[in-house]
Amino acid sequence: HSFPTRRSSDLQAAGPKGSDIRGDSELDLAAIERIIDQAITLPNLDKRVHLSGGETFLDFPKALRIFRYARHAGFERVGTTTNAFWATNRPTAYDRTRQLAEAGLNYFEVSIDYWHLPYIKVERVGHLLWAARRLGITVILRTLSMKSHHIDEVLRYFQPWHLMHVLIGNGRVHPVGRGASPEIAADVYPGSIE
Repeated sequence: HSFPTRRSSDLQAAGPKGSDIRGDSELDLAAIERIIDQAITLPNLDKRVHLSGGETFLDFPKALRIFRYARHAGFERVGTTTNAFWATNRPTAYDRTRQLAEAGLNYFEVSIDYWHLPYIKVERVGHLLWAARRLGITVILRTLSMKSHHIDEVLRYFQPWHLMHVLIGNGRVHPVGRGASPEIAADVYPGSIE
């Protein structure tokens, strides 16, 4: 058989209104549970489940069920990527993070960079960092940079104590999806993503 090849620019074009390419499609809970059941039996698979999206917590109850199911199935590392939109204040951030920890979640990857700043209040990320630190949940702050926008545009919003026990990962923007447009592609750091 010959399979059509997909270019990396065909894989995603995510934004505040979903994927420009894939639309609103998502897996239902029964399908996710079947995948978890099958994945845990694979001998060489890292015992980690990670939900990303779009935004995982647009359906908070569903996310809780998935984390609980994965943990009970035997996955040791259970995490997600979020933009922290839901951490509207410290009590809410603490309550939700506590529920997630009880369901089995043990790490967050928090997306924040120049492109998130117009949509997500930095204070909400701060609330999540505060709650996660108190509950012993690892946080990885994920940022993206290009020639005209750097990590310092985000880090200036935080005091050093906000970032205690926080890992920071800064990657480069990849020329995929909307980032493949000529004006953006010229601003990304060069190199292959294949």
